Amino acid sequence: MLANHKKKEEDKFLADEKSPNVFLHLWSLGVEMQFYLIVPFIFLFLQILKKDVLKFIAVLLTAIIGCIAFLCFNSPIAFNFMPLRLWQFAAGFCALYWNKLNPEEELPENDITHHHLLRHTTPPLRKAVPQLELDPDCVSRLYSHHCQRLRTVQRPGISLLGADVFACSSKIIDANEALEFNFYSSNPNLKDECMMRDMDPPVPAANLYQYCLSPPGNGTLKIMNIGNSYAKNLNEPIRDPFKFNYSEFRYLSVLGGFAIFNDPDTQPHTDLFRQQVQKYKPDVLFITARFSDYFKLPIQDNDQLVQEINDNIKFFEKHAKKIYIMGSMPVFRFNFMNHFLQYVISKPEDLEKLNLDQKIADEERKHAVERLNRVECEKCKIYDPSPEFLENGKYLTFDRNTTMSYVDNSIHITETGFKLLEPTYAKLAREAMDMV
Repeated sequence: MLANHKKKEEDKFLADEKSPNVFLHLWSLGVEMQFYLIVPFIFLFLQILKKDVLKFIAVLLTAIIGCIAFLCFNSPIAFNFMPLRLWQFAAGFCALYWNKLNPEEELPENDITHHHLLRHTTPPLRKAVPQLELDPDCVSRLYSHHCQRLRTVQRPGISLLGADVFACSSKIIDANEALEFNFYSSNPNLKDECMMRDMDPPVPAANLYQYCLSPPGNGTLKIMNIGNSYAKNLNEPIRDPFKFNYSEFRYLSVLGGFAIFNDPDTQPHTDLFRQQVQKYKPDVLFITARFSDYFKLPIQDNDQLVQEINDNIKFFEKHAKKIYIMGSMPVFRFNFMNHFLQYVISKPEDLEKLNLDQKIADEERKHAVERLNRVECEKCKIYDPSPEFLENGKYLTFDRNTTMSYVDNSIHITETGFKLLEPTYAKLAREAMDMV
């Protein structure tokens, strides 16, 4: 309709309503509509032909004849609509029967469908927090799997270089996603089963926490690890160096719990930590928490937060012989692993850009470091694990040799990062066993 209106304005083709062109134009439109009435008969004719090669020849001839007729008609007149529709329709069937005459090679029986690939390799974090957008690492995984299929069927004329690159990328992606930390998982991910996972006394369900009492070891030390999700995340690196030289080892990980202070933006949890420390009276107490932005605010005169920290520390000192407090960590990018995997696939030569500049990272956390330095505690030791990631003025975010990330999407340390922390926690374990 718009095309006809434009033609009327420009060429005055239908300026005279009595013109015979009006009849020809409307009649040609009627012919086009009649074409759609012919379509069922075309289908019936194709059914008569038994072989695909005959059907292909028929639709090919129809497309050629229809295209020639379309080109021969006077273009200003809509009389060419019917042959236009006819040859387009036939051309579509040419593609259909061509595929039937040249079928693709069958894939091996052990081929994995894209449906299974998505179902089995979607990261656990997607299950906890569903996304409405298509995740880039899922797309890359599908593409890499497609390249591997090309290698399997060995189609001629297809370069295997791209398939090799994406096959390697797929291995890196799967290996990194296996490191993903999930606080909400009911499995504590410990080397030994927990003897107890429920706190005594019971805690309201509103408090999201993970609790685990490990089987007794061969020593006499009572060790406790408290904090937020980092207490669960780093529990094994803390426990391993003791080599079962303890009688009790338990951890309490509370979402939004910082143990030594309450953040106004989260539920208050210090009373819960106090209650558990007072009840079990550990010889060695680890306070393992990644501090919030509230902790990094500039320090004021007579800083209330420092006073709150000292009050809680004094309470813990009454019930523990040695206290180890993890210092402030550099701020890694949230959803870091997704960002890292995008670089692995699309810009592997720029991976070094993902490492953190030491000056910028230290400036961001300087108030948190100063606030911890003001803690008044005789039994405490504040340790900083960040130097283990430091190299030439950069805080490393991945292993260059294995292309494995040190940080996951929720900015927790991965198993690859645990290896860097082994010297730190081994030193603390020896010190605790010698002093207590």
